[in-house]
Amino acid sequence: MTIICLTSPLLAFYLAGCGSSSSSNQGDKGGQAAPPPIAAGAASSLGGADLQSLTDASRLMHQATFGPTLKGLAEIQQSGARQWIISQFGKTPTQYTVGNEFIDKVSGGCAGGSNFDEHFTADHCGRDNMTSDPLVWEFYRQAINADDQLRGRVALALSEILVGMGEDSDHTYGMRIHQQIFRDQAFGNYFDILRSFSLSPVTGDFINSVNNDGVDPNQNYGREFLQLFSVGPCLLNHDGSLQQNKCKPTYTEEIALNYAYAFSGLTYPAGGYSRYTNRNPNSWNNSYYAGPMVLIDAKHDDPAAITRGDKRLLLSDVTIPASRNAKQAFDAAMQAVQVHPNVSPFISKLLIQRLVTSNPKPAYVSRVADAFDSGKFGDIGAGKRGDMKAVIAAILLDPEARDSASAADPAFGKLKEPIVYMTSLFRALEGSVTDGRQMGRHSVGEDLGQLVFDSPTVFNFFKPDAPLPGLNLNKLVGPEFEINGANELFARANFDNYLIFDQYNEGTGILPDCDTGLKRSNGKCPLAADGQQRYNSPWDLGTRLEYKSLVAQAADANSLVRWMNAAFAAGGLPESDIKTIVDAISKWTPASDTANNGKLVKTYKSDYLTERVKLALYLIRKSGYYQIQR
Repeated sequence: MTIICLTSPLLAFYLAGCGSSSSSNQGDKGGQAAPPPIAAGAASSLGGADLQSLTDASRLMHQATFGPTLKGLAEIQQSGARQWIISQFGKTPTQYTVGNEFIDKVSGGCAGGSNFDEHFTADHCGRDNMTSDPLVWEFYRQAINADDQLRGRVALALSEILVGMGEDSDHTYGMRIHQQIFRDQAFGNYFDILRSFSLSPVTGDFINSVNNDGVDPNQNYGREFLQLFSVGPCLLNHDGSLQQNKCKPTYTEEIALNYAYAFSGLTYPAGGYSRYTNRNPNSWNNSYYAGPMVLIDAKHDDPAAITRGDKRLLLSDVTIPASRNAKQAFDAAMQAVQVHPNVSPFISKLLIQRLVTSNPKPAYVSRVADAFDSGKFGDIGAGKRGDMKAVIAAILLDPEARDSASAADPAFGKLKEPIVYMTSLFRALEGSVTDGRQMGRHSVGEDLGQLVFDSPTVFNFFKPDAPLPGLNLNKLVGPEFEINGANELFARANFDNYLIFDQYNEGTGILPDCDTGLKRSNGKCPLAADGQQRYNSPWDLGTRLEYKSLVAQAADANSLVRWMNAAFAAGGLPESDIKTIVDAISKWTPASDTANNGKLVKTYKSDYLTERVKLALYLIRKSGYYQIQR
């Protein structure tokens, strides 16, 4: 197997056997040559468009989707970036469907359920209704196949800024509703999203705001609301830089405590069941997640402070009285944030980092913050502060995101996070299918270090200011590298090897799991009474990669690799690496089909053209120039 050793132009990103990180700082020193641009007008037999146009479309799809597809690339080449983004704004939100509310509405949870489908035994009730597994699988199926790609990618970005609970949640339907907030409101207004997130029972569980008594409130959510979700810890200039080049606190201890008081009195919505239910309207509700949290005046704020007539100072010089009016306090806390000048540069930079580049130039942040404040980007946006369409358009259509010169800057780009790295494999191969299990728990995808919706802390899987490892003379940040050590780097290679090579043998891919305790016979799971196979879950499809869409190009190894570089790596690989891959895949020839009595064709249901596509895809994805989104 050929191993391509190269240093990423952004980061000291080395593949196995390519050296140590201590000597890998070409990008920081400015000494690493940028990859040569693909000549405009170079012919492509797939789609018939020039490779430079394909590269430009690929760059946008890397930033705004879960990976380039042949269809998506053609749409962008035809319509242009701006019109494609506008068309994405009009897509209907894809809906999560998993999880059942009966878990919290009947006595005994799974033991109280009934009418389980005979194809799937009740043994799976806990997994399917009280863990995040079904939602993880569904996320990947939809990320790979759904039409509203920009909405899905922005929703993921929002979920990594406004972090909720994953594995610690024992209510699948609650996480379903919680994550749907980001999809439904991704193109709405940031402050509406923040409000919905703050009232989500999943947030309440994870960050201690549910059943928080105002007599002595838990301060966790009040502080995280300020530090992570709205204004940030330090006062910023409009371009995201620190005021006076130092961290001047955005809020005081008094303000943080007052936000805890403002958010006190929240409890679950009505509808949960417990035989110990207290019907007193001033008492906390039982655990239930089918709706936003509600406010109970009798549990809000401190009676002693109310008696004294205390005033509570919030952000933006907003002052409210200590009172039993929980909604008034909650609304005032939200409004005080909505008018604070720090929100626009703080949130704008976080969104740029999640979608485009880890180290945006200050002018880029400032331009996006302008769109955040005005609610407009040209004729896009409703004109209200926090308009997400305006912000997203400003991020994706900014010259720093779109110009080829920016992509050649050694400091530009970001390490592809594992979630996107995995989905991009399936999206590159038209016709591939998966049930999502391979990216979920207890499978090869978990080894990459990012189980979707299961951040270990409220600070996300990685922090936005995490420094780039190595010498890092220019003090760049590399957030995703916090979860990309040596083990995770090998896991990326293993993930591709597992799906591209190991599981393609004999043409079967990965077969669906049979139900618990049942064994496959003649390639099938045992049948239920209606003749359908009894699978392990209602969502089992198995996994199979389909290469037919690229095989027609594979007779010309040079054309295939150059096209795949433009389409799937945004033209990032330098000429030397392209030639290395061309040489490697050219070892597969027509003679390979008949060698060993036709073993390749007869046993592995493959042929030399398919093997060229598989090897080219594998080697391109192993390149540091692919691993870094540019």
